[in-house]
Amino acid sequence: MTLEQPLGSVVQGSLSQGLEVRLHPDVLVEDMRVGKFLVVQGVRSRFFCMLTDVSLGTSSPRILSNPPDPANTFLQEVLAGSGTFGTIDLTPMLMFTPESRKQEGIQNSKL
Repeated sequence: MTLEQPLGSVVQGSLSQGLEVRLHPDVLVEDMRVGKFLVVQGVRSRFFCMLTDVSLGTSSPRILSNPPDPANTFLQEVLAGSGTFGTIDLTPMLMFTPESRKQEGIQNSKL
């Protein structure tokens, strides 16, 4: 995993209640650690967040009632990312909105 590779997509949340991120299929849930700091990149701002929880989800309750056999790696790979997925909860701690150099120049000239 590189620093520029996205881990997932924000699927719901708020600044006060936290953000829920659905992990991309190629991201291992085991690599996620509570207390880790992550950056959520928005359109204009970056949100520095702390990872507060890791969970697993399924797209169908049938998967929970009839999980694949641990020896059936083919079915596990088929379900990974579409039928089953990892989610992480993030608590936003700091928001950073960089200003463009053009705006900084205009603001500095007024001083």
